[in-house]
Amino acid sequence: MRASHSSRMPATPDRADGARPARGVVALLLGDGAGPLFRVRRALLVLALAACVLAALAVAGVPDRTGGLRLAGVAAVAALALVWLRAARRGALSPWDEPIELLALFAVGLAAGPAPSLAVVFTGLYLRSLYASRLRAVAGLAIYAAAYTGAVSAAGGDGVREGLEQLPALALGCAVMQAFAVMLARHERSLARERILLEASVALAAARDREGLYDAILRAVERVGDGRLPAAVVALVPGEPDADAGFTVRAANGAWLPGLVGAPLAQAELPGDLVAALAQGRSSAVESPRLVGLELHAPPELDALQGVCLPLSVRGSTRGFLAVFGPAVARQDDAAALAALAGDAALALAAADAADSAADDRSIARLTATASRE
Repeated sequence: MRASHSSRMPATPDRADGARPARGVVALLLGDGAGPLFRVRRALLVLALAACVLAALAVAGVPDRTGGLRLAGVAAVAALALVWLRAARRGALSPWDEPIELLALFAVGLAAGPAPSLAVVFTGLYLRSLYASRLRAVAGLAIYAAAYTGAVSAAGGDGVREGLEQLPALALGCAVMQAFAVMLARHERSLARERILLEASVALAAARDREGLYDAILRAVERVGDGRLPAAVVALVPGEPDADAGFTVRAANGAWLPGLVGAPLAQAELPGDLVAALAQGRSSAVESPRLVGLELHAPPELDALQGVCLPLSVRGSTRGFLAVFGPAVARQDDAAALAALAGDAALALAAADAADSAADDRSIARLTATASRE
């Protein structure tokens, strides 16, 4: 039996912010996207890059600009394009994006003029809103509006009036894009959880032994938590279920749980509300791994790591529990997916118990027949 199950990132992570692994520029612009959020981001990226091209042409064509200002304008356009491409490749904004965009947008506004720079302002703000949290979306709105207002004022125009005229459209588009991104990200996470649970059910059904069952359970737990779950434990009742029987750890996942497999967990040492919840087939939140009897294995820095204990029960009979620790258990949708996984795991373990019992019965029958003949 495997002593522990090594922690690994899932092959296709589905993060809360909809982020994806870094892509090449060609694959980013021409490849197939992983979901609707990626395709929307790519469409806005293409528009933003087209706006950058128009702004660069405007910088070259606007008269009465010095060579230095034209060079600064082209460099600013290139900087904006690189910032947006980097965000698209990594699926997230950088802490340095706002300062770079503020200076670059101001330079573009001076070099290209108010009208051409508006195309960059609108498409860039809408694009970054698809990656930003609500707070960073508001910060981006303020920075883009300030850069445009400052550029118009520095060019001799009424920057405040121009900025206030554009602010409602900027704010409305920013809010719509940010809300749209959140909705699409939730939809993608929901589809990913359904796919993980389906694949876990197939893996549980295809497992040929108990080690395969435990491996399939812990792999699915990792994928549901997007690799953010530091530990998971499968503990089962040895033999027939009994009100006073303890549990034995059969599988464990996490680098901080070496040597845990085979360790007994006495019910008397578990919290009373946890024991009652497991007996009733209910999940129970736990504030620390130590409350589940892992005090000899949990390091001090994980003392306050929250988790959840999910019963492995079939027809009212609890055969054990699945304990999962990490930040993902705090999200209601991920917790529901873990509960569904625990239900599938309980059925697979019950089927394994039935198969073992049938095999034992056949062995006893063969021994009895052999003894009767002798």
